[in-house]
Amino acid sequence: MTTNNELSRDIACSGQYSYKIQDDRVTLSISQITNHRPLYNISGTLAIELRGYHPDGHYLVLASTTIGQLTGQHLLADCHYDLVFQMPPAGSWLLALEVHEWEGEQYGLMDQQFFAQPYYIPEEAPCSSEASPSGSTTPLNEEIPLTDASVDQVNINAKSTPVSPKTPKIPTEKKTTEKKGSQKKTKVSINKGSKEELLNVKGVPKKVVNEMIEQRPFSSWDTVLLIKGMGPKLLKKLRNGLKLN
Repeated sequence: MTTNNELSRDIACSGQYSYKIQDDRVTLSISQITNHRPLYNISGTLAIELRGYHPDGHYLVLASTTIGQLTGQHLLADCHYDLVFQMPPAGSWLLALEVHEWEGEQYGLMDQQFFAQPYYIPEEAPCSSEASPSGSTTPLNEEIPLTDASVDQVNINAKSTPVSPKTPKIPTEKKTTEKKGSQKKTKVSINKGSKEELLNVKGVPKKVVNEMIEQRPFSSWDTVLLIKGMGPKLLKKLRNGLKLN
């Protein structure tokens, strides 16, 4: 499947891209992630996601991470991300590599690349990736040659042809409250809450709060799980008092 032509692709992947799943981890490999905007036009915080799209129309975020900001006319070369992998339910899934940018209130889709080979989970198969093939390396439509530079960001003179942008529909998280007696307790936003509000959440360590503030914004709970000192059990406990946005 080809690139989504309705996206502006101001910030986009180029070259080769692939994924490799092993147990509960997945490695995403991308030749280049480029900011085609004018020089000194710094992007918002960027997030890389591997999504699975089901034939019935719904999707799941299978892996994600934030990679920081990127200056205009610069790129990240030879990118490899080792991430927690969320195995989807049984069925046939079309996987897509996506680049999202933080726009102040939510993440907006910048680029989307689909893998040609569907990812199939048999009905009776255990939750293991041993029977599932790794994604094949696939060339993109607009390939920009790799550079020999040894640094992560290198200057380029690449030009992109702008097309009409379309803001993707990103589902927003519904606000929830917990009832205790006659009082209502509102969850604290990881991305927007103050340090004092986060410290008031029952069970959250001070060191974890400091890491949250330093690394936010977060695009999904999988990225929150990557915080130093955060584990699946602690995250499950803290989600009673935390929300993403």
